[in-house]
Amino acid sequence: MPRIKLKAASRKRKTGESYDKPGDTLYNARRRFARSAERYAKKADETTGVLSERYRALARGELRNALDTYEKEPKSGLVKRLMNKLGISKGSKATTSEQRRELVRESASALESAKTPEMRREREARSILNSKIGKRVYGGLVGVWRDKAGMGDNFDRDAMEQAILDHFNADSMADVMDILETQVNLYDMPESEERYDIVRLTVEQFAMRGSNA
Repeated sequence: MPRIKLKAASRKRKTGESYDKPGDTLYNARRRFARSAERYAKKADETTGVLSERYRALARGELRNALDTYEKEPKSGLVKRLMNKLGISKGSKATTSEQRRELVRESASALESAKTPEMRREREARSILNSKIGKRVYGGLVGVWRDKAGMGDNFDRDAMEQAILDHFNADSMADVMDILETQVNLYDMPESEERYDIVRLTVEQFAMRGSNA
């Protein structure tokens, strides 16, 4: 009997049905991230220019989320295929139990944000801003938000974002990303530390031109 139950559970898991156990919710979060990464990677292949680069950045972000649900790097399957396609490795940094729980919550939040185009658009912008691309953006805009958001222990993220929105007369961070993408190659070699300062400086220069316009 125990073997029969195990086999049934295995078949059930392949269908993607949800469970209440922590391990099963983590599995489902991983599956959603991986499938989302796959969809974005396909869109990247089907488009060109900055839109293609944006989709590739989104695919990489979702894939990193999927990878963070693993304790060890996967050897096969969809996630491994996407790792090869997008040139990403898991790295040596391990995730904590709380970080994995946060990934489960993020996965559930993604389902909610897909309900309307505007919610999806804002989530995609924030996904990119939470990546290495975001460091280039926030670093380039530090002159815009430093005095209002503070630094170190006094840093206020909400104040930072509001300062950026005010500077660009934008309603959302998605609007800000749309503006920057038309002027700056944000996605130039996203994994390159050498390109960080070049892109950051270009963002800074554009922001200064905008404030003087």
